[in-house]
Amino acid sequence: MNQSGLSVRPATLLIVIAALACFSPALAQGDPSCSAIVSVVDDQGEAVAAGYKISLMFSAVDVREQMTDGMQISYSFEALPCGTAFAVVGEGSGGTVELTMLEALAREIVSLEAGKPLDVRLTIPAMIPVSVIAVDESGAPAAGGTITAIPGGDRRPAISSVRVAILPESGAATLQVPPGRYLMQTSFSEGQTVQSMTVDGAAFNAKEPLEVNDRPLELVIVVSSADRISGMVTDGEGQSIGRYRLIVRRPESGRDKQYELFGEDGRFQVTTTTFPVEVFVHDPGGNWNFEPVSILVPDKEHADGLHFTGRRFEGQKLRGRVLAGEPAVPAGRAFIDSKPNCYTGDGKPTVPRPVQIMADEDGEFELPCPEECHLYLEISMLWSDDYLTLKWYGGPEDCEQKQTFILEEGNTVTGVVTDSEGRPVSELVVSTLSGGGKGTTDDEGRYEIRNLGSGRYELQVKVQDEAAFSSWILLPDGPGKRPSVQFTSNGKTKERNLEVTKGGTVCLDLEDKEGTRIEVKHLVLVRPDEDQPAKVASRPIGRNSIQTDALCVGPLVPGDYHLRAGTRFSWFMPAWWPGTEDREEAALVSVLAGDRLELSPMTVRRAGPVQVNIKEGCFLRSKLPFLEFRVAIESKDPEEGVEEQEWDRVDQDELHFMAETKTPTDEGYPTYASMRFTPYPTGRYDVRVCETEGCAEGNVWCSPEPLEVEKRKGGEIELVLSEDPKCEPVNEMNDSTVPTHEGGAEGSR
Repeated sequence: MNQSGLSVRPATLLIVIAALACFSPALAQGDPSCSAIVSVVDDQGEAVAAGYKISLMFSAVDVREQMTDGMQISYSFEALPCGTAFAVVGEGSGGTVELTMLEALAREIVSLEAGKPLDVRLTIPAMIPVSVIAVDESGAPAAGGTITAIPGGDRRPAISSVRVAILPESGAATLQVPPGRYLMQTSFSEGQTVQSMTVDGAAFNAKEPLEVNDRPLELVIVVSSADRISGMVTDGEGQSIGRYRLIVRRPESGRDKQYELFGEDGRFQVTTTTFPVEVFVHDPGGNWNFEPVSILVPDKEHADGLHFTGRRFEGQKLRGRVLAGEPAVPAGRAFIDSKPNCYTGDGKPTVPRPVQIMADEDGEFELPCPEECHLYLEISMLWSDDYLTLKWYGGPEDCEQKQTFILEEGNTVTGVVTDSEGRPVSELVVSTLSGGGKGTTDDEGRYEIRNLGSGRYELQVKVQDEAAFSSWILLPDGPGKRPSVQFTSNGKTKERNLEVTKGGTVCLDLEDKEGTRIEVKHLVLVRPDEDQPAKVASRPIGRNSIQTDALCVGPLVPGDYHLRAGTRFSWFMPAWWPGTEDREEAALVSVLAGDRLELSPMTVRRAGPVQVNIKEGCFLRSKLPFLEFRVAIESKDPEEGVEEQEWDRVDQDELHFMAETKTPTDEGYPTYASMRFTPYPTGRYDVRVCETEGCAEGNVWCSPEPLEVEKRKGGEIELVLSEDPKCEPVNEMNDSTVPTHEGGAEGSR
């Protein structure tokens, strides 16, 4: 991957680089030495071609390297420091630690011990080149963006699974990826959007995964045009600084675009779509001893040739020591992530200056403690999951004395996962619902989740490497009770066995009485003896096309269900299968383990849209009025009176205002002439619109006669101002209170 100038990296990679920067740099005289044999093979187990670089990284400045020769598999390293290191193999194009890590084809954390030669094997997967070319609308190279390939479309992958192409000034780079499906994510300057993408000349939808097979691909990205900001960064003596963090901020919004830059000459080039902007440079050289500096760029004419000079920080420092366990012992190489919160005189936060360092072997560390700043620390053991992350928040007064931080041992939950017949189930991922940890079952069905804090954790299972769907279902402890484990203190281990079963699937489609297919937007399954849904499935929101194929729900715990189908945003009402509005009359659907049940189409009633018109001259003072319906019941016997009915309020997001004035009224509020709502089934309804929820106060508009909603046609009605929030039928109300309305309109819309 050919790169220069600008780099934007995942946050996890930045932490790893910061950690490397704090390893002990070299082997001292008289210290014991270690050795290692690193084997590098391809996906067939054969020797790789010549030109790959093998690296053992002990710190940012202590990296031992060899190049593959195309003949042998194993390479020997002698006289190495003992301790933790990264074993990395890459294409050898980058000279910095950052590039080596970013372009790594395989990497592994290793531990070297004196007298025990390390033997590590790294496998390079088969790689397919994806050439990325980014241009703006004028055809000029679009520099400064990143293209990230995420395997399988998982938006939260491990750092070792993603591939990142960083676009230099040429706007071209290459991704080396194994064959598979990849979600392609792009990142350019704020306001700079992707206009189109093509793969080998064919239009490509970035929302769909990219299929990479056994041949190279060319990905061309066209983005909206943007102006460029360029400059360089030097220290106080005029020497260029090759690594720093740069932020472009819009002063009126406070929104940031952050870059991590590196280059031997200290130069940078970024883009912006608006002026003025404030450009900050901080953490120059990857060293927290430098203060941030900023330049206000008022317009395009002043955006070229910016010069930043790093100033050393000489203020107060926070001195601390990290201990771990009970009894507490020094936590050597503990990782400290500091996020200072600082404020200027006008009360606005200044540039954030995150600091990431490693404590020494005795757990000792120092951090800058600027005036008028508070520190938020997260302290952890980067290479171990035995201890919980400690979070601490302190102010300038806490920097006046040395602080001691004690890491507590985490809790562990372990157990065996079996099916309904007691057989162990392997290769299942057991995790906490809150994302606190996970473990994979072995051949005996045993799993282990480590490093949990105190509290209650609900558990879930899925098939390994299956992000969205699992055919296995974790059986509940009871109705609506997900298996869980609770810890009241730390350092404990609890046993929690789990039972799973193969889930079943139910598929359903809809049609009207004429047999015309209707799109199913959602399915709801409810247990016969429960009111809350056991499972809900919905089609994706925001699609332009209508799909009339069956919608499937699964996996489901085997058993009986009542099934309801419908949608909030459509022109039919939800109904219970096989086509009734009364759940008591609905048929039970029996789901079997591992079975796919395709039900016969369910017939539902269509109903047209309802349009409600507010009488001219009446202004609503609320931004969103409250529209409510109730069934209008006519009594055959006048002496029986009218049955009391409940008002059913329409959700605000289901209202569509047909007309809205752009010029405010005298009161400063817009005028709503009419609103449309769907669906309501055929029938007769009283309608009211209130300024406040529940018509507690304010004006109320009522229907002078019931609204007739006809099949397919829907209905339309004009409301009139009323002094009676109950909105009694017009023939029972005082004519002086409610203006009469002759000939309520009905019709189709």
